[in-house]
Amino acid sequence: MKTLKRMLAVMLAVVMMMGLGVTSMAATPSADGEITVPVKVEVVGLPSNYTGTATVGVLYDGNVTLSEDDNPTAMDFIDATGLTIGKSTNGDYITSINGLGSIDVEYTSNSYKGYSWMIDMKAGNSVTTQGTKPSWAAAAPEANAWFESPLAATNVAMSGSQYFPYDYSNQSAGGFTTSVEGIYVKYVLTETTW
Repeated sequence: MKTLKRMLAVMLAVVMMMGLGVTSMAATPSADGEITVPVKVEVVGLPSNYTGTATVGVLYDGNVTLSEDDNPTAMDFIDATGLTIGKSTNGDYITSINGLGSIDVEYTSNSYKGYSWMIDMKAGNSVTTQGTKPSWAAAAPEANAWFESPLAATNVAMSGSQYFPYDYSNQSAGGFTTSVEGIYVKYVLTETTW
């Protein structure tokens, strides 16, 4: 019986330690005003005819810690990876990482197909929705699920909860609110029609 109690005590201690690790990596500021977020940057695929120096694989996978006092955005956490980040003129969008930029495969009057950098974010423990989702918009994520951010990374505040509108041009129409608990920047093939 003593052995069983010891084993249960050890198992409980392990479970508690694992729980602390998950909590400490959340985007909620710690007591000392630090925000730690796991960030992963990966080249998922390249065109079959690609002749550059980039290769498929993970460029960065680790925790990034920034001060809450600096009001960091998701882009600040991406910048803090130490990778060379090329950005659009206004700084809102990633145009390249370590020299790998967008590659157009097909561009027509009503469609686009090409490789580019996309950003997914991990929702927090709570997701609340407001308003009505347009039929064309992606659904709000479930709690703790990954979603494609409808906002530029420079517009995603990492301290506490963030409102994500379904329609960026009409933000009062509805959206969802959640904290961001992880950032995944991926180079992938994207296809869009209009």
